[in-house]
Amino acid sequence: MKPYYEHDGITIYHGDCRDVINDIEYETIIGDAPYGVGMSYGAFSDTPERVLELSNSLRPYLESAQSSGLFVGVPQQWYWPKPKWVLCWAYDPSTNDFSPWGFAQWQPLLVYGKDPFLAARLGPRPTVFRHARPPNKKGNLHPCPKPLPVMKWAVERVAADGAMILDPFMGSGTTLRAAKDLGRKAIGIEIEERYCEIAAKRLAQGVLDFGGAQ
Repeated sequence: MKPYYEHDGITIYHGDCRDVINDIEYETIIGDAPYGVGMSYGAFSDTPERVLELSNSLRPYLESAQSSGLFVGVPQQWYWPKPKWVLCWAYDPSTNDFSPWGFAQWQPLLVYGKDPFLAARLGPRPTVFRHARPPNKKGNLHPCPKPLPVMKWAVERVAADGAMILDPFMGSGTTLRAAKDLGRKAIGIEIEERYCEIAAKRLAQGVLDFGGAQ
């Protein structure tokens, strides 16, 4: 399959991850999965039923990778295979984001496989990352953004040094941007061509980034 973009250890493929994943080589999966809440993704119908279908299709890949980290919403944790553990990123306790049980001040990162630090006998690392602000959904390039510092934490925490990272839900490329900034190799797959174009432009920039877009 011909890459949509390829430069300096970073590759983008335009397509459905379920159609592409068997044709690429990787060690680690890191991604921000669809939440099944009706977001506008164009080619993907973001319903709970479709997310469950996606989860069932990707289960063997998540569980067989050297390590995997998947951002999901709190209510969507049970859509996905049972993880080895759950990491989280927490943000400013003054947030007014609301949940059925009060203010929502954290988001989970489901992890599978082996902790790269423990596997390399480098000792345990924290399982919580504190970032000052929740996602800013205004003016972003994607409807479900993750801040770049959060994705850099995920890359450093989940992927062993030298591991090829795969993001099967690339969006506008924040995982790849984080990998590039950290000197890591990464592959992104995205079903919407407009996001492939946005991601390629982001990656073509030096240290310039487009804010907190996914």
